[in-house]
Amino acid sequence: MSTTPKEIKGQWKGRTAGGCLNHPTWRWNPQYFLKVTKKGQMVRVTIAQRKKKNHIGLYILENDGTGRRVLDSKKVVSKASFKTRDTVYVEAQLDPAKSPYIVVPCTFDPQKEGRFRLTVDNGILKEITPDRDWYELGVSGEWKGPTAGGCKNHPTFKKNIQYHINVPSITDKVVIILSQSQKEKFNPVGMYLFQTEDVADLTKFSSKHLLHKTDFKGDEGNEAVLKCHLNPGKYIIIPCTFEPNHEAPFFLSLWSNRRIEGEGQNVEWREDGIIINAVTPEDRLTASTREIDQLKDLSLIHI
Repeated sequence: MSTTPKEIKGQWKGRTAGGCLNHPTWRWNPQYFLKVTKKGQMVRVTIAQRKKKNHIGLYILENDGTGRRVLDSKKVVSKASFKTRDTVYVEAQLDPAKSPYIVVPCTFDPQKEGRFRLTVDNGILKEITPDRDWYELGVSGEWKGPTAGGCKNHPTFKKNIQYHINVPSITDKVVIILSQSQKEKFNPVGMYLFQTEDVADLTKFSSKHLLHKTDFKGDEGNEAVLKCHLNPGKYIIIPCTFEPNHEAPFFLSLWSNRRIEGEGQNVEWREDGIIINAVTPEDRLTASTREIDQLKDLSLIHI
């Protein structure tokens, strides 16, 4: 059996430069398993950078029981203050857990690329391998003009952008997260998940097709999270504000233990996955008479 090194090299690059927990993209940062073997074990994790001086920090989070990348920002056990230094460290007194803790090294702002080294005193660090990670997809969207339709209480609800997915096999767990930037002043947000077999006519779904919905989050939080198991079938995700005519950008991400496919004529296959489609009101008006040619594509990536 090979031993786990106490030093791990990594980098923030492209989508993995996700920034701190203030940003919904924090989940794309490199994450590492941290294991302790004794009750009350004092652990120190240190991050070091060279050359490029970013504003860096660290989080230690509890695992959510999946044994995978952590998605819940409320699971923070300890964190290091962000500083523009060569090294920053975090200390925590931890007990053994069924699933290992998660260490998230990051820059304060997203899109700050650079290399780093992680070391641990009195614990075991391990990289998350692909078989222990999620399939994920994410898209930036915006409620604007007719697409700011509000929740199901309003007749304009069906004007919201729809995201169509196909689930080819049973999923053990799916997590759908609707996020807004903390820099935005926002109306409470939430989302609905419908199951329907008729995606050719994009307006024919009703409350009887409603499978799950979230509460609408206001100033106390900038995210709405839906956790569920999905059987094989076709589904529609509709993110929205509670009231209509509230324009704002948003970010929608979907995480699953199994591959999920996009629906539509213009689905584009890429190297490592499938595309999910965003359907606009204009698409819905003419979907029954022509191919949908204005779908916004989003690649599915296994990170």
